[in-house]
Amino acid sequence: MIPDKFLKFAALGALGVAPGAFALYFALLFVFRPTPTSGMPGNGGGFDMIGWYAVAAAMFVPIALAAAWHVDFGRQLKAGKNSCPGV
Repeated sequence: MIPDKFLKFAALGALGVAPGAFALYFALLFVFRPTPTSGMPGNGGGFDMIGWYAVAAAMFVPIALAAAWHVDFGRQLKAGKNSCPGV
């Protein structure tokens, strides 16, 4: 249970995860970008454009879900204590 005096800070932290997650997503897209010689014989590996598109799509789903969960949790924390008993 989060103490009442820290609810607003917790909400701010939870809402701050969403842009941070998308910044991490774009940083990883930059790191995994295709090299000029990717897919060429003898280049020692690397991503080609098709593999990069697949990785970009596969990474987007968990990042978007984590950001959405944190935004929802941040909104719940921002609203304060729940008035429904037993919840």
